[in-house]
Amino acid sequence: MGGLHGFLEQYGLWVLAFGAFFQGYSAVILAGLLVSQNFLDGFDVWVVSAVSAWIGHWFFFGLGRWLRRHRHRIAGDRIRQPLDALDDTIRAHPWMAVLFTQYGYGVRLIGAVAFGAAPVRKR
Repeated sequence: MGGLHGFLEQYGLWVLAFGAFFQGYSAVILAGLLVSQNFLDGFDVWVVSAVSAWIGHWFFFGLGRWLRRHRHRIAGDRIRQPLDALDDTIRAHPWMAVLFTQYGYGVRLIGAVAFGAAPVRKR
């Protein structure tokens, strides 16, 4: 148990940061279990998971923006058609799109890219 405890003390927050960046729910649930067993500090887990998830959202939103700007050079219709289909879906059902991309397991990354790829127009 000493080896696991030492590993978690040294790398636990880094593993949490990596997990929350990509798919936060599972990583935060596991980190909460580790907090309950006194392997990690609750405040540190809260801060690292919130900041990592926030950075992950912005990163993948930026990736969507980059894909939208460069879609003609990258793959033509292979990128344009899925991005346009995602844009149509988001515009047709905006509240459901937000709820689904935030709380549908495994959809957070694609959702952030889709919202980034959607054109944002001023009213």
